[in-house]
Amino acid sequence: MTDTLTQVEFPFAGVRKVRAVFDAGPLSSDGGALLLRQVDRRLGLLDSLSAALPDRRDARYVEHSLTELLRQRVYGIALGYEDCNDATTLRRDPVLKTC
Repeated sequence: MTDTLTQVEFPFAGVRKVRAVFDAGPLSSDGGALLLRQVDRRLGLLDSLSAALPDRRDARYVEHSLTELLRQRVYGIALGYEDCNDATTLRRDPVLKTC
């Protein structure tokens, strides 16, 4: 009898329960973003980069931190989205929302 693995849990996702299910329909093609996020957190790369960049925006109108903006851009480039015109569509992607 052969056991087939149909789901994998990701314990590093914090309070959210993230599970990869291989016998369901496709939800996202960007699963590598979870690994990218974990590497970024361990290295603190984008946190360090945002700390080194000046943020001259008026704080009254800031909705997203510089770190969040950098993560969106860097993760998008790493996943093959070369420009920002996909950001509106990608914000509904369940994997990227988790990241």
